[in-house]
Amino acid sequence: MERVQLQLDGAHTKISELSRLNDELKQNNAEIQAQLRRWESLDSKGSGEMEALRKQKIELEVTVKSLDDRLKRQEADSEKVLNKQAAKAEKARDSANQWKVCCLVTL
Repeated sequence: MERVQLQLDGAHTKISELSRLNDELKQNNAEIQAQLRRWESLDSKGSGEMEALRKQKIELEVTVKSLDDRLKRQEADSEKVLNKQAAKAEKARDSANQWKVCCLVTL
């Protein structure tokens, strides 16, 4: 009879240990599930932010390309104007030199 009582007490102890372990595992599971939900939430936020940043990057690249093209056109136009002005200045120098020569010859 004592032996059976000891076995029964051992079984009750084992049941209470397993019950405590089960409670701990349930708590750990709940914490892991909560952490997983937080990470998923961060992923979805991060994904939306990444998409917005990609879109902004593309828009900025298009703007930079447009401005770069515009700058190249303006540089080419400025060079043409500079060359025309240089040609006009050279022509004016030649005319001035011709007038000097004419004026000196007539003196």
